[in-house]
Amino acid sequence: MIRAIRPTSKASLKIQCLMIGKTVDEANKLYDYFAKDMPDLPDFDPVPPTWHQYLTPQEAEQIVAKMNPTAPWKRDAWQAAMTKLGLPMEEHPFYNSCALWTEMNKQYSDHAESLALRVWNKPLDAIPAEEIVPVIYAFALDVLKDKDGVYNIRSYFGL
Repeated sequence: MIRAIRPTSKASLKIQCLMIGKTVDEANKLYDYFAKDMPDLPDFDPVPPTWHQYLTPQEAEQIVAKMNPTAPWKRDAWQAAMTKLGLPMEEHPFYNSCALWTEMNKQYSDHAESLALRVWNKPLDAIPAEEIVPVIYAFALDVLKDKDGVYNIRSYFGL
């Protein structure tokens, strides 16, 4: 029976111990035995995300750090540019800010050079951020809000 214990939170551990223990006292001892070695166990099971496209801040940072060519925007610079241009960083239920930041960096990393030459007929470094950010934003939204639902940012990056 002890092999069946798979705690995902303190609440789930307590319930599992109550199901296994013959008495409440025995269940409490079993709970204490397991809980002492798991100080980081959350109180309750986390609520699953309700976003269609989402990443955690840690996942987004890890993905962006590995982009090649290097991603252009650190998170704080990206947030400042988005705020200055009045572009929303989240749209529930479509995407959270981490997914958008990551996707915009991906779009820039993969397509900005070609866009600069085709749209502006200039090299990328000659185009002000105020001009390129809204275009990259539009491309990112095309992907994140794809009506076919084919693209999934988590699957794309192997999460």
